[in-house]
Amino acid sequence: MFAERRHRRIAQLMGFLSEADFGYPDRDTLYDRLVFFATRAAFLGLNFSADEKYVGRLADWYEEVELGTKISLFSAKEYRQHLKSWGVEKRRIISYMVEKTLAYKQYEPKVKLFLEQLKQLENSKDHPDHIAQDVFNIKLNGKDYVIKIRHMRNVSDYLMGTSYIAGEDHFEQIVAASFEDGVIISEKIPGKQFDQLSAEEVMSISDEQICRGFKSLLQAQDRRLPMENKSKNIMYDHEEGFGFIDFISFFSAIEDNEGASDLLDYYFIPLFRIIVHSVGIPFWLITNNRQSIKDYILGCQRELAMIDRMKPIVLELLTSPEDKARMAKVMDDDCDYFTQEIKAYQDEKFLIEKFGEIEE
Repeated sequence: MFAERRHRRIAQLMGFLSEADFGYPDRDTLYDRLVFFATRAAFLGLNFSADEKYVGRLADWYEEVELGTKISLFSAKEYRQHLKSWGVEKRRIISYMVEKTLAYKQYEPKVKLFLEQLKQLENSKDHPDHIAQDVFNIKLNGKDYVIKIRHMRNVSDYLMGTSYIAGEDHFEQIVAASFEDGVIISEKIPGKQFDQLSAEEVMSISDEQICRGFKSLLQAQDRRLPMENKSKNIMYDHEEGFGFIDFISFFSAIEDNEGASDLLDYYFIPLFRIIVHSVGIPFWLITNNRQSIKDYILGCQRELAMIDRMKPIVLELLTSPEDKARMAKVMDDDCDYFTQEIKAYQDEKFLIEKFGEIEE
């Protein structure tokens, strides 16, 4: 009971910091002593005396305060009233944060040991389990996980975002997190990041997997999942198909009566374009070399072929006539663009005007 209460107070303060109007020096001071302020905020408010670190932070923002000055941000009453103003959605997210931070205890000893090992390295990228910037594979209790090392404010953002899609297959699932240690532990989504796939690998994705990938986005919209659809946030595995990772949100962006985000602009069109562009070659890589030009044309032809494959699959999933028509137009416009590019780069006059001499 005591542990649950402690974690709830910490989660509440993190939610409060996510939406309250604070300057960075004030906010960072509260982060520095998170547990201390979390356990007393509802009774004594958020206040402290300016120490040397705080004075230095203010100086960075061209502000001055004398050492020892009493800083009062919120009274206990104001803090409690703010928490009481939260609706169902924010309270649900707080409970999710409490659940995941409580779960951290079973992993804590091995995670702390792992963090100490990282500190011994001059560059954490040299660790054999390094995946991406401050992201690593880790085995805990006999199971493979992914651990992200982040500032506590980012831990909060990830927990808030991922709470929207808890329990759904093909989406990153956080199993535990710690604000104090700055870590997020997630189940491992199989496969490679989409930006690491070759054109041939993307072309080999089956129609069924494409369909399942877009069906997952229907789930995401239904759950109002805040997604940043970039190729590095999309995973692909030859057997499991598409997976989606890295969801963040903030209390300042959450409304209890918030409607679903636009299905096409927020979900379908980004994934469609990521898949299509992954089989082509960016135009800025074209040189005046004849082979480079041929490769670009081949890339455009692959993009056209991918659009032809995806069009019936994606349109079949859309129930709104307006969405169907708009998505079809996006696809048709992209087809027109690639068709014109092929025509242009097959035209010797255009090539001479663009590049001058062509290297054979």
